[in-house]
Amino acid sequence: MPTELTYTIDPDGSGDYASLAAAEADLRQDLTSTDVLLRLQCISSGGSIDTVACFFQAANWVCDNTRYIIIEAGEGYECKGAWVNSVYRRSSYLRMEVEKVIIEGLTIKNDTVGALGYGIYLDAQSSGFISEVKKCFIVAQYYSFYGYYGKYNISNCLFVSLAIGASINVYGVGYSGEGLRLHNCTLITVDQYNLEVGTDQYIEAKNCIFDGATLKDINKPFNPSLANLNYCASSDGTADDYSGANNRVNQTFTFADETNKVFALLAADAGAKGYGTDLSGDSDLPVTDDIRGADRQIYSAWDIGAFLYNNTSNLLIELLSLDSYATRTLTLNSYRD
Repeated sequence: MPTELTYTIDPDGSGDYASLAAAEADLRQDLTSTDVLLRLQCISSGGSIDTVACFFQAANWVCDNTRYIIIEAGEGYECKGAWVNSVYRRSSYLRMEVEKVIIEGLTIKNDTVGALGYGIYLDAQSSGFISEVKKCFIVAQYYSFYGYYGKYNISNCLFVSLAIGASINVYGVGYSGEGLRLHNCTLITVDQYNLEVGTDQYIEAKNCIFDGATLKDINKPFNPSLANLNYCASSDGTADDYSGANNRVNQTFTFADETNKVFALLAADAGAKGYGTDLSGDSDLPVTDDIRGADRQIYSAWDIGAFLYNNTSNLLIELLSLDSYATRTLTLNSYRD
């Protein structure tokens, strides 16, 4: 068994490193030679934002299926599904050219316009590796997520892609690799496509929302038989353009606060609430909770998307405006049917 080494990243200075980029620069190694499983826990003890772009380059890192990198929000600093100041937040991209990585609980908002305006970019460099992205909130001006070469399992993530002043096309999730699974994710964009998949790549989506794209919510122009969608919902007609079943098309979704990027479902939603399927026993990518860690199994009807509709009255979501960073409080008074 590899030796597990854990380091803390805290922009407020109480951890081992003040930024994820500083940890990357100091810890560079061949994990297969050092026999190390590297865990980087991200916190924000004073509410500061990690502003430094971070790039794990292939020349500096080697991983395999047992010795790899885990980047996760520390306990109490996990993603809440909105830009809240009590969690670990990043305002720049995370790019990784490593064989395997697990990323969980990060909150990212990258306002950079252009080719560096993505949220997370993963490039496995080699075949035969599966990386995971779980419970992340990502807002970007280009791709919210792009995966290249490897296999990627993504669950309970919210991807929001904007086009503020952009001179390039903006997409939600892009992929060109060996296989992509999306389970209980919400993809929102105001530009080209919510999901763009390459020529010969396999894509599986279950319980996912695709909303708002100007051209197509889902775009796989070549070999569409390699796309399998089940229990998904789109704002246009593309959710049922591929193999699979029980998809919903031309839907309107009712979210808590779209202006401030709070895409939790409300009681009035008729597009996604209660129309999903139980993925707790899925053989490839099981899901039991939502982006905030709420237990999905307490209800018999599963919701589509990253958020479980919450039956708690006075659900308080402290959030910061994505434009002004002004503190706000949102109160939702609603109950599950």
